[in-house]
Amino acid sequence: MHDKQFRYIKPYSNAASEGTAAAEVKEIAQSHLYLPCGLIRGAMHGLGVVCDVTANISAAPACAFTVRIPPT
Repeated sequence: MHDKQFRYIKPYSNAASEGTAAAEVKEIAQSHLYLPCGLIRGAMHGLGVVCDVTANISAAPACAFTVRIPPT
């Protein structure tokens, strides 16, 4: 799933241009994606699907959620 304007990391999209190190900003923004990953994983678990959810930030505020379902 891709979101080009993800609300949780939108405040960090301009922080790198304001003088803060880009790697530091990306690390902080990445930590704000733990909750949405957990929500997606919990929703899938509620449907009976065991999965692993990860999030990647390409360029804030855009991010991609990857849902991996292990083979049974």
